[in-house]
Amino acid sequence: MKSMLSPSDRISKARVQLLLNYSPFWGTLALKLKVEPSEVIDTFAVDGTTLFYNADFMATLSDKELITVIAHEVMHCALRHMYRIEGRDMETWNQACDHVVNALLQKSNFEFPKDIVIDGKYASMSAEEVYNILKQQNKQQQQQQQQSVGSGAGGQSQDDDEDEDEEDSDDEEQDGDEDGDDEEQEDDQQSPKQQGQK
Repeated sequence: MKSMLSPSDRISKARVQLLLNYSPFWGTLALKLKVEPSEVIDTFAVDGTTLFYNADFMATLSDKELITVIAHEVMHCALRHMYRIEGRDMETWNQACDHVVNALLQKSNFEFPKDIVIDGKYASMSAEEVYNILKQQNKQQQQQQQQSVGSGAGGQSQDDDEDEDEEDSDDEEQDGDEDGDDEEQEDDQQSPKQQGQK
């Protein structure tokens, strides 16, 4: 059922419920954030002081799912994820931070939106540790893809190379015979240095 409240009112209500029904810690942090709508982002985001939201995305969330999303963003602030990136790849870093936060929230029985990937094995890891794991996984996937592409075209490519080598060899032999005839005819006119280079 679609809420009759405005997006800002829904967020205000969710922050109060987070404070009263879930965690005073998370609720207090959530209430300290400024709230601004944004069409630049697809879902929600934080920069450490402001909670940005996409109204279209928020319209797809239930009230409990909205509370979870706000708690998720608050945890990024509490763990200072935006300040710890230190030159790392932004996309992979965000994935690592999301894994850590979602694993922590799962322990507190939050109701997650659909299609959210949650892996409990990351619950005891730092974002930096998860980042290194994801980076290694991405590297292995790239190597596998390169090997797959190479093996898929390699057989035909190798046969073509062998055919070309044979053709080149025949051409060289034919050219060698012609050069030999020319050398015999021009032998008297060429210097020893030129002959040696040939």
